[in-house]
Amino acid sequence: MRKKEKICRFGVKDDHGNFSSIWRAWVNKNDAFLTIGYLANQYKASFHESGECHVGLTQEVRKSLSDLTWKGESRHFYKWRREKNIRKNQLIHLLDLWFPTSHLDLPIEMESLSKKEILWINNPAGERMVSVGVFLANIEEPFGIRLNSPNSGLLCSLSLLNGYKFVLLWRYIDEPSNLIDFFPNYIHCALHPNENEKTFGKIDHTDIVSPGKRLLIWKIVDGLLLCIEISPRKVFDKPHTFENAFAT
Repeated sequence: MRKKEKICRFGVKDDHGNFSSIWRAWVNKNDAFLTIGYLANQYKASFHESGECHVGLTQEVRKSLSDLTWKGESRHFYKWRREKNIRKNQLIHLLDLWFPTSHLDLPIEMESLSKKEILWINNPAGERMVSVGVFLANIEEPFGIRLNSPNSGLLCSLSLLNGYKFVLLWRYIDEPSNLIDFFPNYIHCALHPNENEKTFGKIDHTDIVSPGKRLLIWKIVDGLLLCIEISPRKVFDKPHTFENAFAT
């Protein structure tokens, strides 16, 4: 990716026509953002110059939802603070994205993005999956860490005005044998897209097992925010609903 670019679109795919969602990372002045590409105006993770970080809805989407759909006044379902000042040669680990190989599925919204540059990571063979680490860094390029090995690499590095960089690194890791073990005590989940073309709201039991859907499970693992993108139809062999899935 060229250094002047401020947007990185990426995803994971295999050789059998299966894909993850297409994700988008971008920067604006000294703030950085991350989300599913076509949800950028609805739902995103934000990392601000002040050190405040949060994941949640945009103001416009929150105003459009009833209190029954989204409980609580806050439009964010998770907030934390990072170190405001990043030391030279320091990387701050913000969160991880997991793309289980067994949950790559039918493509979503591919036609609308067909003319845009997308950085694809090929899924690994066997029992491994792609993990993308999201960082803010105060480090000059080329990075003083080993990149672009057969099992890991630099996905993108986007420059902020203050000299910091929004960095995404990918690597192969072992896929958990049972992803359902990660579901208890999740802090939020989001299904997209759904039948009503609404990203948030009550999840209908006939919708969750339809092909081409994605479910994002957010939770804290070992003190780090983790987002797992799964195909719900590959988890549930019968209609299923998440009660109170969208409560703050």
